[in-house]
Amino acid sequence: MGRKIRIDSTAVETDIHHPTDSTLLCDGIRVITRWLSAGRELSPQPVYPFSDHTRAAKKRLMVILNTRKEKVRLAAYRELLSYA
Repeated sequence: MGRKIRIDSTAVETDIHHPTDSTLLCDGIRVITRWLSAGRELSPQPVYPFSDHTRAAKKRLMVILNTRKEKVRLAAYRELLSYA
């Protein structure tokens, strides 16, 4: 009793978000920041300075995705690269 499980799965068509260079770069910043933050809990504690730039990177990402002017987009992309 209770040792078998039946699973029924159906495939549903959905729109996917295609990755762009800026979203992948922002994801990389987020993951590396998470790793560096988790590294502080190690014993012995490593000594490395870093700043959490995830909020600033996300703001630049939104500018890149939502702006229409190429000049503004390039400036935001340069700032995003500097955070990376």
